[in-house]
Amino acid sequence: MLYTVSQSPFRTDIQSLLNLLSPEDDILFTEDGVIAATEGNPLLQALIQSGHIPCVLREDAEARGLLPFLSDKVRITDYTGFVELTVTHTQHFAWE
Repeated sequence: MLYTVSQSPFRTDIQSLLNLLSPEDDILFTEDGVIAATEGNPLLQALIQSGHIPCVLREDAEARGLLPFLSDKVRITDYTGFVELTVTHTQHFAWE
């Protein structure tokens, strides 16, 4: 399943998201969700410890001035990559 997180990590129930994740799932941070992909963010650390490497939508990180602050442990993708993720995963859950 593809999980997209568009809300700030300060407004998201991260523990519930972590409880739902399976090893084959992908997470994509969009909109204000890209804040979670910044270096040192506790959400990012929890995801990585659970074995997941989240993706970040480049355009949203750039729009918020966060591209230089993203962790080197995330995968940065563009809209083409977003489409590829939706093709790979037949199910999508927008985490809001």
